[in-house]
Amino acid sequence: MHTVMLFGVKLVPCFNGAVILHLVKRCNVIFKKEFALSEYEISLWLKSLFTASQDKGIGEFKEYCFKHLQSVIQFDSGLWTTRSDMFNKVNVHWVDDSFLFNQPDAFMENYFSIASTADTPDLLNVYLINHPNQFIDLWQVVSVDEWQRSVYYSEHCKQYGVENALAALVSKSENTSVSHAISIYRSDFALKFTAQERELITFLLPFLLQAFRLNLLYSFIPNSSVRVVRGVVDRFGTIIEAQDQFISIMTHCDVLDDGVLKLESHGGITTSSGFWVDRYLIQIEHEKGLFFIKITLPLVEELLSPKEIEVSKLLLNGLSNKDIANYLCRSPNTVKNQVNSILQKLNVNTREAAVLALMEWMV
Repeated sequence: MHTVMLFGVKLVPCFNGAVILHLVKRCNVIFKKEFALSEYEISLWLKSLFTASQDKGIGEFKEYCFKHLQSVIQFDSGLWTTRSDMFNKVNVHWVDDSFLFNQPDAFMENYFSIASTADTPDLLNVYLINHPNQFIDLWQVVSVDEWQRSVYYSEHCKQYGVENALAALVSKSENTSVSHAISIYRSDFALKFTAQERELITFLLPFLLQAFRLNLLYSFIPNSSVRVVRGVVDRFGTIIEAQDQFISIMTHCDVLDDGVLKLESHGGITTSSGFWVDRYLIQIEHEKGLFFIKITLPLVEELLSPKEIEVSKLLLNGLSNKDIANYLCRSPNTVKNQVNSILQKLNVNTREAAVLALMEWMV
């Protein structure tokens, strides 16, 4: 059974109440009696969320999150953008990097054309930047009269049924290298979001983001070839999540600089689908602002010499360099050099990491 660590808790396909309670504490959020849901109902909601983070494909998970939110808060459509920058200015990449819920693709294209000339979107974005990690009601930022007289409303929001909105900007933290912008919309002007609804979705926000991260982590669990390592980056090459060996290989191939992949000489991240770097096949898939990179490792027979393969098999059995030397009738210095060569070719720094890599390749 595969496990993943989240908040220091080992997560498995079955979440119990104790794990959920621990997650609530670690998310540093406080349950309020004013919520429309009981503590037990929220626990069940969170259990379903984290279970889905393992069951759903990456492309399906954001849609699931919006539908799951609709079970506790009524809204008609939504937007979820994931990027490594701070969203401090509108740019054309928002069109590709945004997941739309119950809105057409033209929604973001129209938003970009309006936002590049209108003042209201900048006003809203600045307010969100200054009030991060919480949902803000549209009416906290602008008056109804100001809103309905704006070009942004008449040429965009009215056209796409955005009459009420809650929005949040979540900036980078020590746990993640990405920012998120999430909005939910109502098409009925008379149906305002209540303060209790805003507090509830703010309470749920950190769980949504951790479930999203968990969904990425579970995508790394090998489900086909054991000779594959994975990483997720944004369009700028910023590492969002990656296996340790992914980092080691990219560093060894001199295409990783301060946490950012530099693949321009190979066609770039956004335009390439597959290419070779050194002995490694690099394949890239795009999913709404995220780029999933798969590195296929060479066969052991292609990577190591016959004598190094002999040493590797004994490393897997836990033998020391001295024992390997005695068993193979080689000098300790020769075995030491061969072990160092194996580490270098596997792109790992320690004997333990080499054993883990060899277990995937040779067992």
